[in-house]
Formats: sequence, C-alpha cells, structure tokens
Amino acid sequence: MSFIWVVNPKSGLNISQSQSDRIDKAQSIISLVEEASKQGVCHLCGKEEVSREHAPSKAAFNTRDLIGLTVAQPLQKFLKWKPKVQQGGNVIKTLCKECNNHSGAWYNSAYVKLSKASSKYANENFAGKQIGLRCSTYPLRIVKQALIHVVSSSQSGLTEYLPVLRGFLKNKEQSLEKAPFRVGLYVRANTGARHSGLAFVAHGERVEVLSEFSFWPLGWVMVFGDASLDNLYDVTSWMRFGYHDKQEMELSVPCYWAVQAYPKDFRSPREVLNEG
Repeated sequence: MSFIWVVNPKSGLNISQSQSDRIDKAQSIISLVEEASKQGVCHLCGKEEVSREHAPSKAAFNTRDLIGLTVAQPLQKFLKWKPKVQQGGNVIKTLCKECNNHSGAWYNSAYVKLSKASSKYANENFAGKQIGLRCSTYPLRIVKQALIHVVSSSQSGLTEYLPVLRGFLKNKEQSLEKAPFRVGLYVRANTGARHSGLAFVAHGERVEVLSEFSFWPLGWVMVFGDASLDNLYDVTSWMRFGYHDKQEMELSVPCYWAVQAYPKDFRSPREVLNEG
C-alpha cells in the first residue's frame, strides 16, 4: 500500500514536532494492520476464501454503474487518479460466502430501511443541513451492517488487529458496552461511493486514525482513539442494544457532500474548486 501526503497546493507541508509524534503513532497503528493483512482472505473471519458481493446490497440502491477511482501506480510527481468503470453497482470480493450470507440475513434489512428513510433527503438541497429522520428499526443490526461494510472495504488485517470487532460482527447476539472505536453517520448529498480503508488524516495538530465507507445515501466513519466525531451523528451507543431491540428512532443527521476521495472531506464542489 502506498502512503500519500495530500496538502492544499496553496500551502506548504509544515509539521511540528508534536504533530510528527502523533503521525508516527498513527502510522504505527496502520503498519500493524498492514502487517496482519493478506491477499485473498475474508476480511471478517480470515478464511482463505472470498466471494463476489454487493456492498451495500442491491436493495440499498446499489445497482447502477460506477466509475471507480484508484491511485495510479507508480506514483510520480503529482497524485493521479486512475478511473475504472464498474458495472452493476459497487461489487467487491473481500468476504467469504458464509460471512456474506450470514451478515446479510442478520443485519441487512434494518440497514436498507434506514437507507430508504434517508434517501429523499440525500441531495444538494439538504447539503450542510441537519436532517430529521424517523425510522422504526433495529439499531444494533444497522451499525453492525455498517461496520461489515467498513471491514470489507478496509485492509484484511483490521479484524486481526481488533479481534473484538471480529467477535462483535460474527455473533449476531453480541452487544458492546465499551469498544476501542466509535462510529459516526452522515447522509450523502451526492450519489456515488467513497471508501478509504484504514488511514490517518492530519488537520493542524490533530491526527486522526479512521476508516470511512459511504455509498449514497448513507456514509459511515469509524474512528479510533481521540479522533473526532463532532461533525457526524454519533451512533456508537447503538452497539449497546440487543439484537431483538426494535426502536422508534428520531435522528438529527447531517447531510454532507462527499465529492473528493479523501476520508472526512465534506467540502462542497464550489469549495473544492476555490481551494484547488
């Protein structure tokens, strides 16, 4: 995996010693995950078998052709993105058939219900606003399906590094009172998808380790340590519910643009153009 510094072209790359120390710590976490990662294994259970899957499911609006962007190799002077047409929706091969089938049967219907409830607000008219969502469904199942998407689109070593995450997702009845991570939710104003894998983002002195998975109309960010969820709707408490706990949920969720490929980059198209 290539490690890339991305900076505003109008500014230089100036790093203080304290920020450098935080970056080293964040990089050490990602390095441990990378070292535990293998090609061709299930990202959830580690079995040496993977199957083709839609992420999210077709029922969650994942049927249209996409143009996927990956970093062109080898990296040269400038960061270049390599486009690839992906027909029939976002399809990946990172889970084994058993994990894919079980997670879909256990969690997906609740996830789809929230997707449908938010879809009428997921457009540019609501970008930058708080959306009031009402939905009668199962919070634990939704957050587990969201984390399945995060895991399946991240490095395979993530659940080796976090066995508590593997156990949580493999056992449908298991809840988590405390976890070494938190989860935030937003609604996407624009169609498309974005998934970052485990990465770190530096904003001034703040350095955050995170992984983002979004596919219209929902976006999910998993953060570690003291990383911020202040611009997202925090759903970490949903992990404490039981599998059979159905809730009448009233949520106030932010709607954001997800135009660029970088995690937690919620700039509008106009802001991207103005900032270069």
